[in-house]
Parts: sequence; structure tokens; C-alpha cells
Amino acid sequence: MQIFLGGHWVDGADLGVTFTDDGNGNLVYLFPESQMPGGFPIDDAQWSWNFRFNYANTGVYSATAQVIPAYQAGFANPDVFASAAIAT
Repeated sequence: MQIFLGGHWVDGADLGVTFTDDGNGNLVYLFPESQMPGGFPIDDAQWSWNFRFNYANTGVYSATAQVIPAYQAGFANPDVFASAAIAT
């Protein structure tokens, strides 16, 4: 995964990005845990962050993002303020 940061694409591994298996076959990354473990404020009505993924094998993949309160990151059912998804 790459993150658009500071005007260019940065390899997530260089930022400490790690994925864990949630036990249901999903890889999970708590953004931006490696850089800001306590989360970060969203002060504007509109907000975006750009990610891109490279897949090792041809196939159908999907990525889902959810905006949740930082303190609920470990909860099984956190409050979801917004979500988005994309599939290849």
C-alpha cells in the first residue's frame, strides 16, 4: 500500500504500516496508527486521504475504509462515522 503524503507517493512500509488478519480473512490496517497512535482530528466538513494498492496476483479485490473514533480502534463494533469501498 502506498499513501500520498507531502506531495508524493510513499511506501506504507516506510511509514511503519503493518496489516493484521482479523480472523475472517481480511487484512486490517489502523490508519494512521504507525504515525499518530492517538488518531487525529478532522476539522473540516470534507476530508480525504489518498491510498493505492498493488496486488501480487490477478483477481478480484476490494478495499474498505471506515472513519471511527481513535479510542474505539480495538472494539469489535466501533461507531462508524463514514465508510467507503472500492473493488477491482
